[in-house]
Amino acid sequence: MRTKSSPIAEHREKHRLTLEAFGRLFGVHKTTVRRWELDRAPADRVIEIERLTGLSRQVLRPDIFGEAAAPVSSERTAA
Repeated sequence: MRTKSSPIAEHREKHRLTLEAFGRLFGVHKTTVRRWELDRAPADRVIEIERLTGLSRQVLRPDIFGEAAAPVSSERTAA
């Protein structure tokens, strides 16, 4: 059974960033990035991570910022 991947890990994989490369964006060591992936991003870094990656704060820390809203469909159902 595969565990759910973190948003940061998914972003790194999608953009082919190593732990080291992602860490350089934030001035942290690769072990810090791995800790963020295994646990969660620290609250004081969420806004910076959001700004540099586009990952929403709600996705990164729903416990603080609330759940991300589901996308609204632009299609209308026929009556």
